[in-house]
Formats: sequence, structure tokens, C-alpha cells
Amino acid sequence: MPPVSYNHLPGLEGRENKPGLMKNVYIAPLRELTLAEPVDSGNMDGSSVEITSDHTFADPATQGWVKMYTTLDSAQLIAETIGERDGRGTRQELTAFRPGMSAWDIEFANVALYDEFVVLVETLEGDFLQMGTQRMGVECTGASADTGTVSSGRKGYTFTFEVFDKPFIYSGAIAEKA
Repeated sequence: MPPVSYNHLPGLEGRENKPGLMKNVYIAPLRELTLAEPVDSGNMDGSSVEITSDHTFADPATQGWVKMYTTLDSAQLIAETIGERDGRGTRQELTAFRPGMSAWDIEFANVALYDEFVVLVETLEGDFLQMGTQRMGVECTGASADTGTVSSGRKGYTFTFEVFDKPFIYSGAIAEKA
């Protein structure tokens, strides 16, 4: 493998850099997907983490991205370096609050803890960050319910999704489940 040739890393140059995520999280069971891969130009231009082709579903007539509403300003994706010298990697964690305790919420919380997903979240600038790859699925590691109280609090689930891999930028199509 040839040594990396670093390029300049310019500033924002007038572009916005709004923090936070939009309200909808898109999830799909990993077993239903064939994921497109980044095409790395080798020029250190972001192409090694940008997926420009569409992910495909095994049965597009019955499968697709599930749009999960979450409360605006409750979702956060953190990607952190883990490990030690000669063995570093990345751990991503997404937490998001979903209001309500409907049968759908309770059932999803019960079943999702035992499945693997690919997860897409949208930044305020409109970019989609992808968690998960064909080899490393995202796990729902937490589904905590809270009824709140009559005088305060919020009723719903805080979901936590985790994967041990770097984030990707996904600019392909998002075909929602019918």
C-alpha cells in the first residue's frame, strides 16, 4: 500500500457548519440490503468515505428504508477514536428520542435489540451520514422508555445505536418502505 499523500484541509470558506441532525432517522435491516461501496480515487479527496451509488434491497416491492421520526434536537451522532497504539479504530453511537409509547414503539424496542441495521441520519446541511457496512452492522444497544410525570418530562423511548466502524457520507437514493 503506497503512503498517503495528504492534501490541504481548507476552512469553511463561507459554508455553513450547523450542528445537529434532522428529525428523521432511516433504518434498514442489514440482511435486506446489498450496500454500495465508496470508490476511492486515492487522492485523499473524501472519495474513500463517500458512497455515490444506490444501496439496493433484495425485494424492493416489500423492503425499503424505514423512516423513524425522532424529536428534533434530541438526536446526536458521536464518532470517537477507540483502542490504543497499533490498534485504533472508530466507534459510532447515535442516540435519539422518539416520543410516544405505542404498540409499534414497544415492539420495535423489543425486537431491534437482536438485529443488525444500516442507519442513515441527515445533517442540517442535507448530507446523509451512514452508520454500518455489509461487514459491520449497526446494533440497537439501548431502548429506554420513560413515561414522564403528569407535571413534567417527556413520554417515549430513547434509542441508542452503535457500530465499530467509521462514518460514511451517503448520497445515493433513499427508497422508503411502502
